[in-house]
Amino acid sequence: MMSKLVVLLAVLAAVNASASHFYVSNNNTGSTCVIFDGEFKFNLVFPNSTEKYTAVINETLEVDGDCNAVIESQAAQTLTVNFNPDQQSSIHSKDWQLEIVFGSTTNEAFKIKDFTLKSQITDTIPLFATFKADPKSLGDVFATGNSGYKCSVATLGLVGGGSIEVSGANVIAFASLNGTEFPAQQTYDVCFLDSRTSDVVPIVVGACLAGLVVVVLVAYLIGRARAKRQVQDEKGDTCLIMDGDFKFYLQITHMNETKEYNVSMQEIKYVSGKCGEDLNYLSVEFEPTDHQNDSSWKVWFYFDKPDNETYSLANYSLSVTPTNTIPTSVVFQQNKTHNEIFTSENHDFKCSTVNLELEGNSRIEIKNAKIILNAHSKQEFDVCSRDVYRHSSTEKIVIIVVVIVALIVLFFAGLASVYHHVKLRRQAAYPAIN
Repeated sequence: MMSKLVVLLAVLAAVNASASHFYVSNNNTGSTCVIFDGEFKFNLVFPNSTEKYTAVINETLEVDGDCNAVIESQAAQTLTVNFNPDQQSSIHSKDWQLEIVFGSTTNEAFKIKDFTLKSQITDTIPLFATFKADPKSLGDVFATGNSGYKCSVATLGLVGGGSIEVSGANVIAFASLNGTEFPAQQTYDVCFLDSRTSDVVPIVVGACLAGLVVVVLVAYLIGRARAKRQVQDEKGDTCLIMDGDFKFYLQITHMNETKEYNVSMQEIKYVSGKCGEDLNYLSVEFEPTDHQNDSSWKVWFYFDKPDNETYSLANYSLSVTPTNTIPTSVVFQQNKTHNEIFTSENHDFKCSTVNLELEGNSRIEIKNAKIILNAHSKQEFDVCSRDVYRHSSTEKIVIIVVVIVALIVLFFAGLASVYHHVKLRRQAAYPAIN
């Protein structure tokens, strides 16, 4: 158990060692003026060589600096780190040195103005050199006001094509901190790379939400895609249309056992009917869900017109054949005690949900039912009793909801984008930083 603990502690120590924490204190006041945290990686290209070498900090030997330096008659602060790189052995034991110079202007609380890396020979790097900062690629390590600098990967260019990469960089200079750590309330300016990434976030979120709205709308339209059943008269004109989502709730007894089944229309195979002055009928042959081979069901609807201005559903029936779950054939007749489909004054009929009772505690349910019995005339609808007090149809409500959601998505996407631009305070001036 002890050996496992020692190994775990060693692993944790190795992980923590990869992230460096450097700071410089003011000898006069005792306060901290510079803090530089991050994981340093050195990508080196030596003069007169095409080979590229990589090194990281393995062990920090000494950290020094000056909070009151003056360079070229300007106030500056310096950070000097002596360290051992990885792949160093007793044969090649000279330490490396990294020196960073910070400056300050009226517009910037601090910025990196210069840096130098002195490398030595290691077991894997056969050359040594002093690398200077590339004036054209100093990076964007700077901050304004009392802010620090934060970046997922800060890159400092070296002359000759090399670079110093600092992952998870947190930097502050020209500060006066009581401790050697960043305060819990410290604010940060974010590097250009991360500010661009942050701008992408609201765009991606907005696009995802907009896509969600589209998916909801498409799903709604698919759900509303209903099988239309229509009959034409002898002239070829349509005289009867039934539109809706049909579902059958059946109680079937077989071998002295009664079971309940819920079945929907899967595919319409054939539609027939007849239009007359006093009687219209519609016959639909269809495949039910869970159908067996070429088995099909049939449903009949008879509409009569007892006077010149009124239609009503006079009769209906359902013929059932065996499926993979229903073991026997049954014919269901109308339950004469219930019928809610009727119209007046040459109107047509619609209802959010129609229940047509069948014998034996079974029923036909028609969702979003629309029955057009006066196809030659201007369509005016009578609604069923349950929809009398509805002032807006389901379709209109859904469309309104979709529009509102879309507007909310656009509003929050725009708000998030503005928020990130204001918070990050990294504007178009970045290219001119160097």
